[in-house]
Amino acid sequence: MASVQLRLSQQHLKQILDETAPGWPLLPELDQKRGDVAALKNDQPAQALLTAAQEHVTKLYPIPQTTYTLYREFRHIGSRPGYETPYFLKRIRLTAASLALFFGQDDLLDPVQDYLWNICEESNWVVPAHEWAIIDLFAAETGFQLAETLRLLKGTLQDEVVARVRMEIEKRILQNYLLHHAAHWWFKGTNNWNGVCNSSVGCTFLLLEEDTD
Repeated sequence: MASVQLRLSQQHLKQILDETAPGWPLLPELDQKRGDVAALKNDQPAQALLTAAQEHVTKLYPIPQTTYTLYREFRHIGSRPGYETPYFLKRIRLTAASLALFFGQDDLLDPVQDYLWNICEESNWVVPAHEWAIIDLFAAETGFQLAETLRLLKGTLQDEVVARVRMEIEKRILQNYLLHHAAHWWFKGTNNWNGVCNSSVGCTFLLLEEDTD
């Protein structure tokens, strides 16, 4: 099948984003609004996000388990859901709890830190079906999500939790990206791995690396 190239003008892309974006502030804007969280909470996009989050905030425990037996199901029987279901649910619940904590639900500090720590304890952020990859779609997205969580909850999390999360991101994502770039077939690929992995890793660098200029 011949490839199809879409040529959209900058103006057209901006129109699409304006019409479809949820309106949640970008992180630099969010930093400026931290002093008025109450006002930010009343914004319609924030209300929509918090409403969606409540479904998960009420059932944070037990933390979904990503066990060895589930991890090896793909190799043994070719099944992905056994491991991937708790893997993704963990990340969904972390997002929900982090948003609620940011907006003042202080009793969620321990659950958020438990989820961060639990994800750091995973032997591999790469899902079993992609075990051959150094960084896959979901490892890259995990690094990005954890970096966003650190930025969102800056000044709230325990120092040792922040240090552990940063260390794991550095080791699993940032160093692997820089040291083994030639081994990442998706680096200049022509499918969704290129966009997802490169953009996630790039955003993770932007969120965590200090501007030395």
